[in-house]
Amino acid sequence: MRGLGVRLEAPGGVRPRIFFQQVPEGKTANNRLRLDVRAAPDVHGDERMAALEAECERLVGLGATRLRRDEPTPLPAQATS
Repeated sequence: MRGLGVRLEAPGGVRPRIFFQQVPEGKTANNRLRLDVRAAPDVHGDERMAALEAECERLVGLGATRLRRDEPTPLPAQATS
């Protein structure tokens, strides 16, 4: 079922995109909605993590539930020649 989905995007890309994707599992309970929020896409390192934490706190304050925090995978060191 991979690849079945619809993307909604504002003209000019000035707003966040919304992507609806079909999942392989059948419905087992109430309808559910999962949002993957992209915050601070152009910020890196400790500044990025601080921005993500601040956005998480804002969303939780609005009623969202935080399930977990995934730590970023460190980038491999680049060889120098």
